[in-house]
Amino acid sequence: MRGTILRYGGLLALFLILLEFLRRTSYAYFWPSALYPSLIALIFLVLGALGVWFWARPKFGTPAPEVPVRDEQRIAEIGLTERETDVLIFLVHGYTNKQIAAQLKVAPSTIKTHVKNIFLKLDVANRTEAASEARALGLIE
Repeated sequence: MRGTILRYGGLLALFLILLEFLRRTSYAYFWPSALYPSLIALIFLVLGALGVWFWARPKFGTPAPEVPVRDEQRIAEIGLTERETDVLIFLVHGYTNKQIAAQLKVAPSTIKTHVKNIFLKLDVANRTEAASEARALGLIE
């Protein structure tokens, strides 16, 4: 995220330098005074949209992780469902809720519910603890 902000800010800074150069030369004096701020706003809007499109959009289509060996008996003792176990595998591999939802072809809100249930059943507070606990309990290798 920080890299995206820095790239976008750098592009905007370069653009502002270019516009200031044009303003100080005779090129900008040919434009009506009301057109100049509107043109700046339009170019910033277009650059912002392009920046989001190229740098900030989520990366879908990443391959699903290989299914590690699971301890089915221990999973049953904890009470994880098959779908929660699938979500846990993705969590261990660092996938976001949107990426998991895309892989499992369900809504992100469904994944959010599964993640909450996993947190309750493993008695953890965040994704990192869930991944660590799953490995420590031998649920996922």
